[in-house]
Amino acid sequence: MSRIQVTRSGQGTAYAPPGHVDVTARRLHGAEVGGPSGFWVGHSVYPPGACAELGPVAGDTVYIVLDGELALRVRDGSGTSASVLYAGDSVFIPWRTIRSIMNHTQQVATLLVVVQPGEAPS
Repeated sequence: MSRIQVTRSGQGTAYAPPGHVDVTARRLHGAEVGGPSGFWVGHSVYPPGACAELGPVAGDTVYIVLDGELALRVRDGSGTSASVLYAGDSVFIPWRTIRSIMNHTQQVATLLVVVQPGEAPS
């Protein structure tokens, strides 16, 4: 029997990521929604002015901008850097890296999020 799991547009499990302001987030696939273990996939919508405040990523993270543009700021052991990500751009951010994301435009931006969670604190 196949274990194919289809999540239709607009479906998924809504969740409120910590430090996200005015962001609509849905968990599409992952162990907690009947999908694969080891990683999860989410979809985030950033209307104008929405942001993910400066804070650590929950694990090894890949962001893929599906539409719009987002300003990304990253702080790690080598310093602070800033980038603007446009539709079609992606970025890998290692676990524990500090980052912020902001939609400074007047257009809605959408983001596909893939996370391999880090280990639980000991």
